[in-house]
Amino acid sequence: MVWTTFLVGPDLAPARAQTNLGPARWEREISAFEALDKTNPPPKGAILFIGSSSIRLWKTLAQDFPEHRVLNRGFGGSEIADSVHFAGRIVFPYAPRMIVMYAGGNDISAGKSPEQVFADFRAFVSKVRARLPAARIAYISIAPNPARWTQVNRVRAANRFIEDFCLAGENMAFINVFPHMLGEDGQPRPEIFTGDRLHMNARGYTLWTQIARPFLAASAAAAVPTADGGPASGIPSPASGLRHRFACTDYSQGRVFIVASNGVVEWEYRAPSCNDLWVLPSGNLLFNTGHGVKEVTPEKQVVFSYESKSEIYACQRLADGNTFVGECSSGRLLELAATGRVVKELRLLPEGQDGGHLYMRNARRLSNGHYLVAHYGEQVVREYDPQGKAVMNIPAPGGPHSVVRLPNGHTLIAVGDMVKEGQKVFEVDASGQTVWAMEAEELPGINLKFMAGLQRLPNGNTVMSNWLGHGQLGKAPHLVEVTPDKRVVWTYADHQTMKTISSVQILDEVADATAGQVWH
Repeated sequence: MVWTTFLVGPDLAPARAQTNLGPARWEREISAFEALDKTNPPPKGAILFIGSSSIRLWKTLAQDFPEHRVLNRGFGGSEIADSVHFAGRIVFPYAPRMIVMYAGGNDISAGKSPEQVFADFRAFVSKVRARLPAARIAYISIAPNPARWTQVNRVRAANRFIEDFCLAGENMAFINVFPHMLGEDGQPRPEIFTGDRLHMNARGYTLWTQIARPFLAASAAAAVPTADGGPASGIPSPASGLRHRFACTDYSQGRVFIVASNGVVEWEYRAPSCNDLWVLPSGNLLFNTGHGVKEVTPEKQVVFSYESKSEIYACQRLADGNTFVGECSSGRLLELAATGRVVKELRLLPEGQDGGHLYMRNARRLSNGHYLVAHYGEQVVREYDPQGKAVMNIPAPGGPHSVVRLPNGHTLIAVGDMVKEGQKVFEVDASGQTVWAMEAEELPGINLKFMAGLQRLPNGNTVMSNWLGHGQLGKAPHLVEVTPDKRVVWTYADHQTMKTISSVQILDEVADATAGQVWH
């Protein structure tokens, strides 16, 4: 059942000209809503969309979310303070189970500081909480648009304030549309805007629908539990109440994702054949792209790029600022300056010899200057000294995909499916003896298909990416976290959004990936 009404009228005057008029300028629109409510009362417990013109002009809201009862109360170009003022008339009477707000862009355009925008949003939350303590509140990030691109730094600052507030709050969500509305060049995507370069066209609203849908579904799941107390939708559900925010690569789709703790994608970027990634202290992401490596800011600006004729499946930012790259088919281990210039090269194969697609997967430069390399095709992990001499060989039947040197000197290895039932994760000590292992069929109800990425957490748990290629799509969780005694405490599975997660980095705690504080 879907219920919604819209007010249709000419665009209102620019927010800058309205700012000194106060909320009274919207009296006609609010009174019209009240008149509609008397003749056609909306149901209680719907999802209320409120805010400025981007909400008011969302004419397809009911069709976009047919699985929900939605109510549109956008009056645009309003500011956040206007929604605070009129909450008693266009929020509280509906007793919504969820409120989705988009406002703030007009505030910035009218000259308000990011701090004032944030303060106004907190005032809205406080007013709602006092009357509707159970209502979920979601804020759609202020969008980038070509017409107001000169204001983008203030927009970003306001978004950061509100995002931090939402993530720290109870029963709140931050729906981050900002990065999805930027192209690969870091500029607003012109094809999703109307001719005024301010408002969105149908393509823009389709994008917003895709981003917002999981948040609405999560709200429905929380409101309607199943008989066993679990969520009523297909949104990923962690075991034991544990949740993680994480970054991951999807090899098959060629995408890098950041996933919020509620299981919803909050950022993504195109990265063909991506198999390795790092979230750096700056917030930038470093990842491979099949035949290259990129560093990209949260705003999708490329700040480092390296391209090669060789396949590349390994990368790492070093403590000195250089970037380590493992070239698979050429067999080269490289250290690159920020300009992309090669400052060190170690050849594991003679120049001109092609190691092929299977020669190397993950590789790491160690703090002692040695290199740890997963030779997938040879089914062995080798440690090389700076001159290229193999100083340790660790057999890994099934094909090693990822390798991690732990602080205690042990080595953690994820193994693929080249050997029947060989897929596993295991840990060896400095002598090469296995001290811990998670075998393919060892977890009740969970099959390990192809162990690709992995991370050892500070609490001793291991997060494993269960790659679902080779005919295994949708047949198991993408990610599994186990304790040292092999209890499953968290899983992640979103088979509609993800295909084959090949690398993962948990982002719950602040840790410097360049200083050996992230073991993945």
